[in-house]
Amino acid sequence: MAYAVSTAQVCISKQQITKQHMKQCDPRHTHKNSAKYSIPRLDDLVGRKHGLFIEPAVIDEGVGEEIVLFLRDNQATIDKLVKIHCSRLQLMISAGCENNLFGSVAFVVFWIIDLNDESETPIVSTIKFFNPHSEPELLKWRRLADVNHWHLFLVVGNKWIKMIDYINESDKFELNKKLDMIVERQTGVPTRDFIKAKELFMQEYTVEELVNMPEGRFGRFYAFSKSDLVKLLNRFES
Repeated sequence: MAYAVSTAQVCISKQQITKQHMKQCDPRHTHKNSAKYSIPRLDDLVGRKHGLFIEPAVIDEGVGEEIVLFLRDNQATIDKLVKIHCSRLQLMISAGCENNLFGSVAFVVFWIIDLNDESETPIVSTIKFFNPHSEPELLKWRRLADVNHWHLFLVVGNKWIKMIDYINESDKFELNKKLDMIVERQTGVPTRDFIKAKELFMQEYTVEELVNMPEGRFGRFYAFSKSDLVKLLNRFES
């Protein structure tokens, strides 16, 4: 069974977009235009893989090390994102977990849409898996959830092209809430082989299915089998 957690919609922080977002970012945490970025080589950390990576970096020496997001993709996809004004790029996330033959596996799905596109078709989407019973992995996710605003670096190869800031004041992405729900759901459920549990999950679900998974009211967990998910998606689209 796969359990879906509600999706959070959080506007970009470069300008005041709605009354809900009264600040561009936490005034106690700002970066000067002259700040020198010390960005790690992704090849040294993850090889040549594409996707979204959560890694520590020094954005501003006055602030020190932070946990940041790196979105690495091909030149065409990154160029498409760069050409769209940052005020229109909306970062979306959803999260959930599944118990299968090999144990439990948790995931967070990230995707970016253009607010001017009524179809809300993702420009790019990616999924991150983690072991809900691993304290070091949970600590990294908690650290990201506790940051007041997120730095997203758009990367081609080892070269960062652009940095975008997203508000996360008061856990606007609700990542801590999602993590709490996942941990609660997985209490007492062992992970016998996380790699195999992840591989089986990837055979059963696509990122597109997870992006379009209908949400439960109030962000509750809802369980879907593969066949039930297809039926619900068809009903949702009709």
